[in-house]
Amino acid sequence: MEITKVVSDYIQKAFSTDVSYIEFFSRIKEFKEWYEGETKWHKYTIWTGKKRKSQKYLSLGMAKTCCEDMASLLMTEKVEIKCANASADALLKKVLKNNNFAVESNQLTELALALGTGAFVVSIKPNADMNNITVDDLVLSYIHGDFIFPIKWDNGKITDCAFVTIGNDNGNVTYKVMSFVYDEKQKEFLEYVTEINGEGGTVKGSDVVEGIDNVENKGLQYSTKLKRSSPFQIIKPNIVNNIDKTNPMGISIFGNAISVLKSIDETYSSYKNEFRLGRKRIFVKAGLQAIRYDKTSDNWIDYIDENEVVYQQLGDEWENNKPPIYESNMTLRVDEHDKAMQTHLNLLSRKVGLGENFYTFSNGVISTATQIISSNSSLFRNIRKHELVLKDALIGLAEAICEYLNVDPGEISVNFDDSIIIDTESEKQQAMTEFEKGLIDKVEYFVITRKMTRKQALDFVNEMQATGTMQDAEELLAQKYSNEMGGNDE
Repeated sequence: MEITKVVSDYIQKAFSTDVSYIEFFSRIKEFKEWYEGETKWHKYTIWTGKKRKSQKYLSLGMAKTCCEDMASLLMTEKVEIKCANASADALLKKVLKNNNFAVESNQLTELALALGTGAFVVSIKPNADMNNITVDDLVLSYIHGDFIFPIKWDNGKITDCAFVTIGNDNGNVTYKVMSFVYDEKQKEFLEYVTEINGEGGTVKGSDVVEGIDNVENKGLQYSTKLKRSSPFQIIKPNIVNNIDKTNPMGISIFGNAISVLKSIDETYSSYKNEFRLGRKRIFVKAGLQAIRYDKTSDNWIDYIDENEVVYQQLGDEWENNKPPIYESNMTLRVDEHDKAMQTHLNLLSRKVGLGENFYTFSNGVISTATQIISSNSSLFRNIRKHELVLKDALIGLAEAICEYLNVDPGEISVNFDDSIIIDTESEKQQAMTEFEKGLIDKVEYFVITRKMTRKQALDFVNEMQATGTMQDAEELLAQKYSNEMGGNDE
């Protein structure tokens, strides 16, 4: 039985919900196929005049490329989540480092852009001391869309949710379902853990229940001790799900560009066929035969290999004015294919939010734009739009981690790596010019150039009051950052 159906049945019965996941996952399955580069559409048949022959469109894999490129502009190793409380900040960074956050967050972002939804989930290791949770007790799970099962939502925001992780038990695939539900009586999130075997025949909860139809419990119940924060944070592209507006799940960035992806793969296949079908042909009149003596068989055999595609023997309908052997050189339509492919790529990059002319196709090779992106470009605006969702999720993640560790984070800020999309040196120079002209103060200068919150900038300005120039302040700040980074590494 398909695991999606098994988990769906379990959630509906265990949590008494009538949520239908059919539409959710049929769409996610389609997105996933395009992301992986092979769909049912890629396989087709043609009529040869005698029989139907199977054919296959080549895949350029542009769905994954678009998601990969967008994720690289959003989540890099330089993205920083920072707590105003220094001790909380150090603990947060250790938890993130222990869970390979720099790498996994980028991959999750890419998958969320592809499948429409992703989630960061914070949980506690089994047998941890619930009265003294440490950084080593916290586990971050990175869940992509086809393993996310909303239980309850309000105004599009998922409030209760189940997540599936895959494991292996002595060669048998197991699925662990972590369900997080907010308990109104206890005013905290409760976690229910259930295991389902690979065949979907056994559900393990507070006792062993044979068969999905007999589910009588939600699984093993645990207290998360989270009263203010959610143990999970949902991320999705900041675009309207126009396929189903009542659906709390997101939509892939290429969800409205499937037809363009088809056109690209059609054109790419035609481009490749152009070289295969456009090879030199040598036509030979029927009756003529090139032979050679074969010593092994002591016979005269055909000189031309039967698999040879250059030589073509024609029948009796030979034109009188044609020599018995003549060659034909096909004209390759390379320029036409280049122009067609470029048109499709421009449309695709526009529809997925990368702006126009992000990709260039020439001589069978795709290259990516490297120029500095202006602040008024559609790509820049789309990045900023997606960052809003990511920022809320990352702040929520930090809040949950700090609540688990029982520390006050203070103000939490998220600094994205703007150097990828804008010229940070030019931005800093402009801010310096505006400061010297009295258009902005020192606080605003550091908000712009260092992406500080106003409180962080104000605290630093007060700290460096004795500093005479902004250049000195920059040196002091650079030294301060260097010392902090050195301390965190230790």
